[in-house]
Amino acid sequence: GSIPPAVFKKGAHWKDFLNKEGEPFRIKEMKPWSMVEMLMEKYDWNHNNALQLTSFLTPMLELDQDKRATA
Repeated sequence: GSIPPAVFKKGAHWKDFLNKEGEPFRIKEMKPWSMVEMLMEKYDWNHNNALQLTSFLTPMLELDQDKRATA
């Protein structure tokens, strides 16, 4: 889904990459792709390993920086 403006406008450099609606400047068409699917299809990971890495990384990739886990 799209990123809420209240979230992406917290970033210092959002204007370098996104328009006012939160759409990327240079990417016209984007396929929704889960991290698990990407690891399995593009990098040939097995499902269990892809799921474990995704579970580990997801809290650190939270869009809202106030909710994001730190490393």
